[in-house]
Amino acid sequence: WSLVYVVLAMCIPIYFSVILAPNGMLSGVSPLMRAIVDLRVQKLELGCWLVALLLLHLSRNAAARAKEKQTMSAINRPGKWDFFVSYTQTNDKARLLAERLTSRLKGLGYEVWYDIDMKDKSLNAMREGVENACVFLAVITGEVVGKPNSAYLERPFCLQELSWARKMGKHIQPVVHYEDKSKID
Repeated sequence: WSLVYVVLAMCIPIYFSVILAPNGMLSGVSPLMRAIVDLRVQKLELGCWLVALLLLHLSRNAAARAKEKQTMSAINRPGKWDFFVSYTQTNDKARLLAERLTSRLKGLGYEVWYDIDMKDKSLNAMREGVENACVFLAVITGEVVGKPNSAYLERPFCLQELSWARKMGKHIQPVVHYEDKSKID
């Protein structure tokens, strides 16, 4: 595991906590490594998405999770998602990061609940999105100058989504832009 961690840390600048599978092993690293190299080659500065992929991989293996068929009662299709992207719309940097992250994850074949793509954006639809996602991605950004209460942790909908994810026992992965990494205490 430590070798994998070192290799991952060398490939992309990223801030995250180390997470192991319940059995203490990490299997199937090669697809992740291919994705890392692909991102590195394209010089995309979204290293934090890697952690979400790792969490998803571990979640799927730990639970031996098979994709369920969409239900007729789903508010938005497909009704099951690999990722739920939570961000504040009042911050342009957060919107751009969420958009790029969503685009990249979809490009890799993952189902992503991203409000811009959803027909229904109601409170019930957001709750269903959190409930039926494997991993909750919280795009954490600070306050924008001249826009009071624009930070992620000050926005009511962001806090509500985060609260649901916590109560539902979801894997919660904070996503922080690499330029903001130094601001984390």
